Amino acid sequence: MGTLEGTNIGFIGLGPMGKHMALRIKEAGANLFAYHGSPSVRYELAREGISLCVSPKEIAHKTSGGIILLMLGSTKDMEEILLGEAGLVANIGPDTLVIDTSQTPLTSTRHYADLVSQQSAHWIDAPVVGDELAAGKGELMISAGGTANDYQRALAVLQCLGSDISHAGDVGAGQSHIIELGH
Repeated sequence: MGTLEGTNIGFIGLGPMGKHMALRIKEAGANLFAYHGSPSVRYELAREGISLCVSPKEIAHKTSGGIILLMLGSTKDMEEILLGEAGLVANIGPDTLVIDTSQTPLTSTRHYADLVSQQSAHWIDAPVVGDELAAGKGELMISAGGTANDYQRALAVLQCLGSDISHAGDVGAGQSHIIELGH
């Protein structure tokens, strides 16, 4: 596993897979800030030494210019996290890179990428394929869509999470590639 020593990373979406992914990022030395609505999940993550935030807005402020990962289960969750009252889009700092590891509809992916770019931030769609065991071992399959520069910036994080990583092309290409593979 590579090192993320000193990198400020936010993580939103700490369900069964997301929790394992966040722990791998923490183990790689990142300054990790996480958000989750469930008190039991927050307690578990606090025991692991992960700094907890009360909203996506706080994640955006603490990781301004850094990296934020999303691992959300539905478009509704994505809308709330990105566009809600204390959402990321209104609070994201310039040059922040958002990596969406969720399997998000293609039209939504492009829309969110556009909203983030209007804030002078960056977006990569990098949907992951695998299960909790693969997430815990860093053996997820990841197909990323975004600019070459953003992909290079995201690569150290993606290498903590996956063993089969590819750059599929521009924003949306990661989601399209996963659909083509039937996942």
